[in-house]
Amino acid sequence: MNDLRTISIPKITDDEKFEFLCRDIYRNDTTYELVELNGRRGQSQQGVDIFAREATSGNWIGIQCKCRASGIQLTKADIQTEVNKAKGFNPSIHTLFIYTSCERDVKVQEIVRNINTANYLKFVVEIKFWNDIEEALKENQNYSIYYRYYNKFFTDNLTLGHAVSKLFNLDLCFNDQFDTHYELMLGKIPNYQNNHHTNANYYRGTYFFVNLTQNLSETFTVPCYDSDLIEVFPNRIDRHRICNWLNELGSIDDFISSEASSHRFSMTSEQRAEFMNDE
Repeated sequence: MNDLRTISIPKITDDEKFEFLCRDIYRNDTTYELVELNGRRGQSQQGVDIFAREATSGNWIGIQCKCRASGIQLTKADIQTEVNKAKGFNPSIHTLFIYTSCERDVKVQEIVRNINTANYLKFVVEIKFWNDIEEALKENQNYSIYYRYYNKFFTDNLTLGHAVSKLFNLDLCFNDQFDTHYELMLGKIPNYQNNHHTNANYYRGTYFFVNLTQNLSETFTVPCYDSDLIEVFPNRIDRHRICNWLNELGSIDDFISSEASSHRFSMTSEQRAEFMNDE
């Protein structure tokens, strides 16, 4: 991905969205497992908004989220209150992470150090500021999370008129029994006029299939018919199945932007016989 280290990420000011962001960062970290929100709003949470378990040690951790739209820093009383609540969390936690949307602050760090130095807790307290969240979001492994929460700040390829596509596997079946495997690319050429490429504008507003298995390609519009895919899928029963699969997607655009990369489509023996008889 692009180097995002010098980009300032706008702070989240909504409490619930801030919790979801913290949860998603931990869910994307293979160091942890069983990452969940703790109950729902209004319930007693024992100072823990999110809990998770360290995958290797089995130790439980708690995460307390403090979204401060005003930017006012956490006080000693704020932190101590959450620490005291966390003592009652079951099972006992090994570490309490306090996440705040405030900027890193030396006084708050000192408060947390003093709490840990007092040595009266059965768990360690760590403070994480917005600076730490920014650093986490800018890691390559968290790009999908970054995009999910801040996609409106990204330049859209479709807006620019660039084609977008999805690489995926498609297994064709009869009666749910595997028959044929294809490695494919399905994409869209947006309807965006670019006067520098007048001749190519003929293809604007269309979709394209690339059959990587057989090194073939074709453009088409929706709804798609078997006859639109003759060049890309020479085998007529495969072409018919793929066309049916395509039309059942609902939204090709949503499919292109989805994360799943392996798909299946099955036809019954009766449907196959009916198709062959019609031919």
